[in-house]
Amino acid sequence: MNAPETGLLTLASPAACLQQARAPLMSFRTLVGLGPAQAEQVLMPSLERMAGWVLNLDVAPGAGQGLLFCAALEAGALRLANAPEAPLERLAIGLGGVLYTLAAALSCSVVQAPGRDDVPRWGAHAGSLWGWARAHEVAQVRCERAAAAVPAVAAVALLAGRVLSGATLACLDAGSMAALEPLWAEGAGVGSALGASVAQAAASLVQRGLWQPLQAPGRIWQESGRWHLLWPLAGEDLRTEVALLGGERLMPESWLAALRDAGCVCSDGGPQPSFCLHPLLRRTVQACVAAGPLEATLRRLMP
Repeated sequence: MNAPETGLLTLASPAACLQQARAPLMSFRTLVGLGPAQAEQVLMPSLERMAGWVLNLDVAPGAGQGLLFCAALEAGALRLANAPEAPLERLAIGLGGVLYTLAAALSCSVVQAPGRDDVPRWGAHAGSLWGWARAHEVAQVRCERAAAAVPAVAAVALLAGRVLSGATLACLDAGSMAALEPLWAEGAGVGSALGASVAQAAASLVQRGLWQPLQAPGRIWQESGRWHLLWPLAGEDLRTEVALLGGERLMPESWLAALRDAGCVCSDGGPQPSFCLHPLLRRTVQACVAAGPLEATLRRLMP
């Protein structure tokens, strides 16, 4: 639980965190599609390790957005919405979504023991938060946001090697380890570091419910198979989220050009956003069309 008067987080046990995350965990387990015995042997050990790894850290320090572990499970479930039916492929794809969400958050978070100069800050890729807390007798931590210390792709690979259980890795290696390849390349093929940051920011906006198609405030909608962004409001959402996630901090006047250069947006009106009828607001607005890594993220999360 949080202690608002001090800005500290009192750490919960892994068992308590698993209980808090029971609903998204059971939903994720069901969507993966393994049989009961195989799920207990192959899936649950990794999920239990993840719970101990991040405990009850928030999605974003101080933002009140909910538990990171729950958000990661929900992200994994979203990836399974349009996944193949083969259980092992679904296992790999679902875990990819969970790992990417955890790694993206941890790579730009700083967790330390307040008032304890003798205790090094927690290293998210060195060991679990639970193990660190027990080793140093830490009950409360201070969480702060910082610029990402590890590139997203490397962070995912590092985290996967630390939190996936031997049974999970053996199962994937024997059946569908190749299905994890898109995970390692999640941010590598997008053309630029900004493209990766924009994709991550869009995923965060969707997963937190701030971007929902044809729902107020109407930031995004789909028309003729293309995702449209209400401009400049959706662009400002992205610019702010990218900065919060530790990415580039660009001025509003240069943001559209930067998104174009990164291959994230285009428009039917040339260099400027085009005019079109907004289906929810029922008036003419300016809009850009998602492209490249931004479009891929929206299609993945909202097929």
